[in-house]
Amino acid sequence: MKKNNIFKFIYIFIFLTLFFFNVNAETNDATLKLLSVAGKKIELANNVYEYKLIVDADVKDLKLIYAPSDSTSTVNVIGDEILKEGQNVIYINVISSTGNKNTYTLTINKKENTISNNSKIRELNIEGEHFNFDKETTAYKIKIDKLVTSLKINVKLDDRKARYEIIGNENLENNDEVLIKVTAEDGTTTTYSIFIEKNTDNTVLFIILIIVIIILIEIIIVLLYKLIKVIVKKK
Repeated sequence: MKKNNIFKFIYIFIFLTLFFFNVNAETNDATLKLLSVAGKKIELANNVYEYKLIVDADVKDLKLIYAPSDSTSTVNVIGDEILKEGQNVIYINVISSTGNKNTYTLTINKKENTISNNSKIRELNIEGEHFNFDKETTAYKIKIDKLVTSLKINVKLDDRKARYEIIGNENLENNDEVLIKVTAEDGTTTTYSIFIEKNTDNTVLFIILIIVIIILIEIIIVLLYKLIKVIVKKK
């Protein structure tokens, strides 16, 4: 009986010892298992607490997402969540339940918001017309029906910060010019020209030509008749 009690005591001692060390190991963990900044996941490495990354100029908020390896740890963040141009430094303190502490240092470089001078068109389509567009070519000639008075123009710019306006696209006549003026963010401009050629109705011209030919034939016949009469009289 005493033997059984001794074994029970040993089992309880071993269990409590293992439990103690397991809890102690967990609560001493002051690390992160997940870290994401501005939608970019950072690959965390063991015993590495300094990280650097670059974000685009249009990123405004830090959008920091993190998770401690041990759920009992506390995390606090020091630094401005609104990113400014250039270097931003963020400190993430992870403190375990036993007081163990690690500080992650994030150095975030935000690109400068440079002013664009791109005043080019990426895509240009005119409904019902087929032509090869190149953004470096600024003059085009298209042939349209004589009844068409304006063009249905679709424009996609090379730079979303640029703007455009279409000039002269109404009451179109033969040899008219439609202009697409693109203005970049810094004021640089590029003007694309579309020269209009209208298809003409040749029916009237054809009828006139037929009448002229008939008249000429009649004149020739009359002249030949008179010539023949003269020749016959001389004989």
